[in-house]
Amino acid sequence: MRVDGEELLQRLRYATRLVDEDYVVRWAVKKGLPAFLALVSVILSQNTSDKNALRSLRLLMDRGLDTPQRILASPEDMVLEALRPSGMYRQRLATLKRLSQAIVEEGLDLEALCRKPTPEALGELTRVKGIGVKTAEVFLSAYCGHPTFPIDRHIMRITRRVTGRDKMGYRDASDFWKNIFPPQHYREAHLRLIDVGRQYCRPRNPRCGECPLNRMCAYALRRVIGGH
Repeated sequence: MRVDGEELLQRLRYATRLVDEDYVVRWAVKKGLPAFLALVSVILSQNTSDKNALRSLRLLMDRGLDTPQRILASPEDMVLEALRPSGMYRQRLATLKRLSQAIVEEGLDLEALCRKPTPEALGELTRVKGIGVKTAEVFLSAYCGHPTFPIDRHIMRITRRVTGRDKMGYRDASDFWKNIFPPQHYREAHLRLIDVGRQYCRPRNPRCGECPLNRMCAYALRRVIGGH
């Protein structure tokens, strides 16, 4: 089934709102913070609230833990205390240390990633243990302007239902939407699909009859039209 991305986006605009997602990294970019802190903000935002992530980011900055060199040179307890509000602080510390080592010892240049092709930039970032594809894609989109389409749990659920493929992976899900929407609309479509997941395509009791995607959704067609 061929889907017109522009028409679909109009339906999404009518039925959804632009969710306030990736707030902390957008705050970091708006403040003109360097690439390292922008990426740190994405790392801190995973699996916690914006409030907690922002609190940890500000603590890192207030305590002078704002460069890879200072992260590596500072006592672990000092860094942990700054990371504590964001939760999973020992795991985040390990990721920040590996990222800092990659920059200081291996020459990873975060600013240079903005000038590289997206697949190459993604490959360099995800070689750092603890930085997954979604974290890398959010950073490359928000900080560098790369045309990525991050997939969160809501969009993954939607994609599997729309396609009827229960075992679809991250890359296939991202490519599915990138093949529908024009690159200039990736971010808006990403945010509106998150709202579809929250409002309509819920894990339980989905509202298929009202969902703006129901005409292209294998799950909805079976459930509503097929009566199952």
